[in-house]
Amino acid sequence: MKELKRPETIYIGEYDINLRPYLTLQEQEAIVSLMLNSDNLVEREVKLITGVVEFCTDIPTDSDVDINDIIISGLWDEIQDKMGDYIWNVEHMVSKYDSMDFTFSKLVNLLAEKLDSLANALPNENQLVEIAKGLLEKDVDK
Repeated sequence: MKELKRPETIYIGEYDINLRPYLTLQEQEAIVSLMLNSDNLVEREVKLITGVVEFCTDIPTDSDVDINDIIISGLWDEIQDKMGDYIWNVEHMVSKYDSMDFTFSKLVNLLAEKLDSLANALPNENQLVEIAKGLLEKDVDK
């Protein structure tokens, strides 16, 4: 088998940064998780942008670069051009978690799990017969 290679880091001269043009599955999972912690769409977008910038560029996380500067300068557009499939993948995962189908599926699975727990907690047929016999014996003794 031919050696599998990851894409080369891209130098974006206009902004003097290096960009790794992919997100690993673990990085995608981390960004999705951060985005799902918020119901605010703007906060989600901020978490997407900062996650991609942190994971895939050499911009120091403690730098004074403002997220608005990243967007307004066109850097975010440049990053999206180079990483579109990965960014779309993250956004798609978030929308899937938010979808009614997924929510309904989780609800049905939880309900089935709780019903199973309830069924396991109920007495079985032999135990019910014993309970009934005990009640009948108490009733006869009266």
